[in-house]
Amino acid sequence: MGRRRQKLPTPPESLTLIENLSHEGRGIAHIGGKALFLRNALPNEQVKFNYSASKSTFAEGYATEISNPSSERIAPQCLHYNRCGGCSTQHIQHDFQLTLKQKTLLEHFQHFANLQPLNLLPTLSGPIWNYRTKGRLSCRYLKNSKKVFLGFREINGRMITAAQQCSILDKRFSLLFEPLATLISQFSIAAHIPQVELAAGDKQAALIFRHMEAFSHTDLTAIIEFAKTFDLEIYLQPSGPKSVHKIYPKNSPERLTYQLPEQNITIHFFPTDFTQVNMAINQKMVAKAIELLDPKPHEKILDLFCGLGNFSLPIAKYCAHVTAVEGSEEMVSRGNENAKLNKINNIDFYAANLYEKIEDFPWSQEKFAKILLDPPRSGAYEIIEKISEMEPERIVYISCNPATLARDAKGFVDKGYELSAAGIIDMFPHTSHVESIAVFNRAKGK
Repeated sequence: MGRRRQKLPTPPESLTLIENLSHEGRGIAHIGGKALFLRNALPNEQVKFNYSASKSTFAEGYATEISNPSSERIAPQCLHYNRCGGCSTQHIQHDFQLTLKQKTLLEHFQHFANLQPLNLLPTLSGPIWNYRTKGRLSCRYLKNSKKVFLGFREINGRMITAAQQCSILDKRFSLLFEPLATLISQFSIAAHIPQVELAAGDKQAALIFRHMEAFSHTDLTAIIEFAKTFDLEIYLQPSGPKSVHKIYPKNSPERLTYQLPEQNITIHFFPTDFTQVNMAINQKMVAKAIELLDPKPHEKILDLFCGLGNFSLPIAKYCAHVTAVEGSEEMVSRGNENAKLNKINNIDFYAANLYEKIEDFPWSQEKFAKILLDPPRSGAYEIIEKISEMEPERIVYISCNPATLARDAKGFVDKGYELSAAGIIDMFPHTSHVESIAVFNRAKGK
């Protein structure tokens, strides 16, 4: 027997006052003794709304009518904002978005660690539209109409927004939705394309077609003509991630590239490699991390969760030696490749799972003047003890999750460090995602 569809309460006839904003950018109100979280609602607005979910202790919904719009409210630029789940704060003035993100970061430090940074760093910001160089489009073929729905998942995550454009995607992708959907609808295997990934470097833009059955010769001819028309490179993924391979242009490198011009470095990457999605902000972030780390010509520096060398390669230009550690063997291989291509010889890449025992690795027994870490959302709590044993005088921490950064900050403070500075990085405008950077210096006398 299938589950019964949840019956949602009827919204009250009277307008509801929005009291505050959540860290996700949703308006907070209280009705019937429980919290109500509303998308598209701002503090002090009176709104009517529709429920999207109702639990025992809280409910969720979407504001449909605003009687007294906030001065911070603007009209969303995206045609699909009311349905698409890709953005959540396009209705908020950008400066106020930054204010909210900084508030979120500071509240997490206070709540999880009872800390505040000694200095607040200026926000790193840049382009707020057409900045995103990577994305994953979901695809659904409608057999009866022979049409394709192509876009991001809707707010509830179940359906696909049939998009015409996307205001945050790189311009090479932003208007590609309709012609790409038309192309897919003509494939012999149109019903067997679950997704298309997008990846762009500074000069190249690529599509990766995930396909559950083999393309016909006619399909492949159509794909290549499409690629020529829109100046795209084409990769296919017939099974798992390791099956991704390039088919057009033939006899060309399988790597995309991006620049770090201040350090005169070119990073080569495979389209499915993890890279920062906002290249303009990435350049500023790398420069700021180096400034805060302040590497000296005689120093040895450790870069943990180094990926393909986004930070470690440029840092190596300013210090005696960099040890770079990453969990993925493939990314370590990519790091070595990039070091060779950029003629950087004072760096060693190592593969190690940093969440497991690392004492057997020789590099883990060394001392380092400074350490940079850029962990995933789960943070770096498991290696705080080991980092403190390496006795760095300074730690620069790049974070994509303010909650785990705050937790780890308390761990570093307990080990004799002070939270010298912190600030936000506007890597993802018009979303509630908070990227940040923090500096820990060894406290005097420790």
